[in-house]
Amino acid sequence: MMYFLIVLTLGALALYVFERRKRKKIEREFSSYLSLPISALYGVADVRKIKGSFFFARHFLKTVQEVVEIVHGVLKPGTAAFYLKEKDGFRLRGSVSQVKLKEVLSPGGPLDWVRKERKTLVVDEFYEDVFSLGYYEEKGKVRSLCAVPVLIGDELAGILVVDSPEAFYFSQREKEKLEAFSGFLATLISLYRHIDAYMIEAFQFRLLQELAKEVGGEIEFPDVIEKLELTAHELFPGSSVFIFILRNGFIEVFGDEQMRVEESPCFATIALEHGIPVRDNNVKRESEIFPGIVASGVSLLFAPFPVKNGGIIVLSRREFGEKDLTILSFLSEIAGTAIEKSFLYEKEKERAIRDGLTGLFNHRYFQEYLEKLVRKGEEFSLIMIDIDHFKRINDTYGHQAGDEVLKEISKVIKGCVRKTDVVARYGGEEIACVLAGASLKDAVRVAEVIRARVEEHPFEWGGGRIKVTVSLGVSHFPGAGMGREEVIKKADTALYRAKEEGRNRVRY
Repeated sequence: MMYFLIVLTLGALALYVFERRKRKKIEREFSSYLSLPISALYGVADVRKIKGSFFFARHFLKTVQEVVEIVHGVLKPGTAAFYLKEKDGFRLRGSVSQVKLKEVLSPGGPLDWVRKERKTLVVDEFYEDVFSLGYYEEKGKVRSLCAVPVLIGDELAGILVVDSPEAFYFSQREKEKLEAFSGFLATLISLYRHIDAYMIEAFQFRLLQELAKEVGGEIEFPDVIEKLELTAHELFPGSSVFIFILRNGFIEVFGDEQMRVEESPCFATIALEHGIPVRDNNVKRESEIFPGIVASGVSLLFAPFPVKNGGIIVLSRREFGEKDLTILSFLSEIAGTAIEKSFLYEKEKERAIRDGLTGLFNHRYFQEYLEKLVRKGEEFSLIMIDIDHFKRINDTYGHQAGDEVLKEISKVIKGCVRKTDVVARYGGEEIACVLAGASLKDAVRVAEVIRARVEEHPFEWGGGRIKVTVSLGVSHFPGAGMGREEVIKKADTALYRAKEEGRNRVRY
């Protein structure tokens, strides 16, 4: 008898040590979650796939399974199962059973009472079909069961259930043990949620950090917009993103819609006028977000750029939280700064290729553009224009009058050609027009229009009028063996002939 008691005691001690080691292992799991470096978050490409791909979720589920195994080892029931409340219902996240259990808990049966009342249920004698319990996929034997709600505050986070083929299997002590395990699972779920939320937040801020670095090195407006769109869609998956700018009396919209419309009252302009971020989780009536773009029954986020010349609007079917608005505000701040920088670059670029007096393209740009067309072998015509007796205008009326004449003639010429044609100040009083894709016949016709309009234009100075005419020479590309210099020379020769023959005429 003594020998039997010794063996029994040693067995109980061994079981205690085994269970204690398993518990210590779970505690170490908890500690490891808190000590993971933020660098572990890097490299996740899609926030929507985090729960499926990130190892936090796998560690969490592994630990839940171990807790259920301990429950089964301590209580020794027939089946032990834990159902976690998720978006699609209560999903099986840990189990020990001889038969297959349902992945999602079915409604109805005794566990419905646990869901509604959020209290522990003990059934000492169960005589119904096991399928009525809602968690059996295959036939099994159940005579008694104990189901405990896993509560986080007042929220039902899951249900821990054990059953037995024996009636009256679960005493008050077993019920208390199960409730203790329920509290343990609640702590585990809370910890996981905390880590999961922190992980997503860190992922979002990392995206913003990477965006700031990327657009910091970008100066071209299209590249900046493209990077902003990609990041916005990663930060707000499944949402519609609109980046808009108010410029020169127009609303320019990029993102899920691309448009350029005249500025008029709409949500975007009114929100920008107030200049504060907006979060509305129920856009009730039809609201005109932009002219022609109407939204209703959606959630909306808006954050203005720092200089209040535009902003970002996000529309979604899901609700937005305060954190979403904070994220969008950070994104908008980065976007506004990057866009302003690209605008400054555009201005500097324009300044580098424009003539300061007339606003036409400068000589260098003209030569580079002509060389590009010649290199590609594309058809074009060149019109060289010279102001007749320009020195006499300067000598008679002064250089300021000459400058005004140059500016006025530049406007007249630009009004005679297409927007795609390049008009450049060639030097002094000479102006060049490059008409891409134009035949010689078309170019001569345009040159004649320019000559006539300049002659008819009233150039006013000092209370009087200055009579101004121009002479024009035209050449055409391609030609046999012609390069950029030959095209220019041919147009110059035709211009010289026009002057020789009496000025105020077109030659080719």
